[in-house]
Amino acid sequence: MRFYETLYIVHPALESGRLKDIILELESHVKTLDGKILATDIWGKKKLAYLINKQKYGTYILVQFNADGSKVSALNQELEHNPNILSHITTRIEKDDVIKDPVVIEDQLRESSMHQGQTKTTEDKDSSKAAPEEEVPEEKAPAKEAPAEEAPAEETPAEEAPAEETPAEETPAEETPAEEAPAEETPAEETPAEEDKNVDKNEKED
Repeated sequence: MRFYETLYIVHPALESGRLKDIILELESHVKTLDGKILATDIWGKKKLAYLINKQKYGTYILVQFNADGSKVSALNQELEHNPNILSHITTRIEKDDVIKDPVVIEDQLRESSMHQGQTKTTEDKDSSKAAPEEEVPEEKAPAKEAPAEEAPAEETPAEEAPAEETPAEETPAEETPAEEAPAEETPAEETPAEEDKNVDKNEKED
């Protein structure tokens, strides 16, 4: 049999009691594959390098075991289908890499729970430090100047003023009667003809 180690990350919301159940469940599955658990090392809750299933933190657990290489894939499938495990990786190691005198799981869980309490306090401090960044009212101040930008829109009536001068353009049409004035003077032109008639009458009378 060859030596392997699996590092898997458990959901950070799980308490120590539920965390222990997951560890024992994984060890039991290794035994069903004719493997043997050599050591289990609980690294504790740590910040992830990137978000996994929208989680920033996860509890890291390292388990070392020996088993037949053909059955390691079955273990990986078991970890893949476990919703409480965010991520995992299995690698082959040498015998000299196996942890000597591993600590009992219960003691590790107790120490891990204490570390989680300190981590939670650190998270609260980080969130309180990040609070001043939420002072968005100062960014909204320029929005109050928006009415000043609408002021030009009130000057639109001044642009309609030229439209009121259109009646002045119709005034030439009212002067047309002045052009008909010569037609009224036509009687004056007929006066010579009447004088000629009077002259003829006078001549006839003579």
